Amino acid sequence: RARTRARTAMAHTRALSARHRAATPVAAPRRAAPRRSAPRAATKRFTAKRAQAEAEAEPVPASDRYYGNWLALPIQPGDQRITTRTELVKGRMWGLEQTQGVLNVLVNVRMTVVKLADGGLLCWCPVAPTRECVRLVEELGEVKYVVLPTTALEHKVFLGPFARKFPDCEVYIAPGQYSVPLDLPFQWLGLGAKRVDGVLGECELPFADEFEGPEILSLSLGTGTFCEVAMVHKSTKTLLIVDSVVQCPAEPPEVCRVDPSPLLARAKADGREPDREPTPAVLREGWAKTALFGLFFQPVSVEYKPSPAAVVDIDKGFTWTERWKSSFARISNKVFVAPILQQVVLNKRPSAALEWVDRVAAMGFNKVVPAHLQAPIQLSPAQFKAKFAFLRELEAERQAAKKGGAVDEERDQGRRRPAFELPELRLPDFLQQLQGGAGGGNGDFEADDMQFLKDLDEITVKSGFVKLEE
Repeated sequence: RARTRARTAMAHTRALSARHRAATPVAAPRRAAPRRSAPRAATKRFTAKRAQAEAEAEPVPASDRYYGNWLALPIQPGDQRITTRTELVKGRMWGLEQTQGVLNVLVNVRMTVVKLADGGLLCWCPVAPTRECVRLVEELGEVKYVVLPTTALEHKVFLGPFARKFPDCEVYIAPGQYSVPLDLPFQWLGLGAKRVDGVLGECELPFADEFEGPEILSLSLGTGTFCEVAMVHKSTKTLLIVDSVVQCPAEPPEVCRVDPSPLLARAKADGREPDREPTPAVLREGWAKTALFGLFFQPVSVEYKPSPAAVVDIDKGFTWTERWKSSFARISNKVFVAPILQQVVLNKRPSAALEWVDRVAAMGFNKVVPAHLQAPIQLSPAQFKAKFAFLRELEAERQAAKKGGAVDEERDQGRRRPAFELPELRLPDFLQQLQGGAGGGNGDFEADDMQFLKDLDEITVKSGFVKLEE
């Protein structure tokens, strides 16, 4: 009987529960909201904010950015060198950037790190090896090769200190290295016990299977050698160069924004003004003026006015006109041959430079990574070649001048024009070519912005400091 009463109670409970469920309205199943991908701009903002938050949460100690050898080239930023790392080709190539310059005109300088097939690293155009820099490199792998592809002081000054941080690496350098005022052996210039394993173009390279080149531009200008080496990383179709072709970004490079004080100094319309708030617009203005200063040395939109305040702080003497906006618009996001190379270096040896351009354009690449400004630059071999069209104009003018000189020699019984008149014969057409950047492929520059470089060119030639091509 007890078991019967228990079964009856359980049945009664189940019946009540069933009636309760039947009387209770059942809500429709809730449909999951469709996933929406965040707008790309919002994602970038979030990523940037997260990176900024992480940077603020874990500040880099000043000791990790200390560079004790800065007096070898005593320019800004002195003994504190911030390093940033950017992935240029996913999983294969990175840019490690620092800043350098004078008078608060600091632009980015880039070392390109390539991951080789065996996982080792090739470091192209080394920068200051601070603890921060070395850590960012070591996170990528083991350094096997360090390559110095230029004779330019602002790059080669870091070779010795950088190579010594990686004692097992091999070192390869561009030909034509020199020093002033005494031309010392290259071993004495910072490598210490570290040796040079080879000179590019004069030895077999252990990484040759993965690269095309090197193609070497070496111009003896009388007082030293200008050298730039170009190589193509085959698997990523990336042309590695140094200074020859650049792209000026509209926004300041990341490394320039970490410490924005130089940009804020340059952003002032009048150097006597107080510092402005570091808003994006102010930093863009500071970058625009920095780029103009760095590319043209003395752009037409800036003037220096001596004053007692400027004696103490030279920045207080600079004033800018609104013309900087149109000048920067001509170079912003454009690809061109660096103005100083156009006006002061390559124009001295146009035929040799053109031969190098043709050899580089014969290699297979679809992008370019230089040592300054924007990277990577999307550029085909044909487009690369077009950037040097001004050299073909110069070479045509030079050949015409030589033919004219031969006629004059025969007519005037051996009299020749002095060599220093050659720039005067060709510069007007050259400047017209500079103004027509779309046709010439070498930059749509303001002729007035080029005036200082034009004057510098004439001085170096007439003084005999630089020799013209025979």
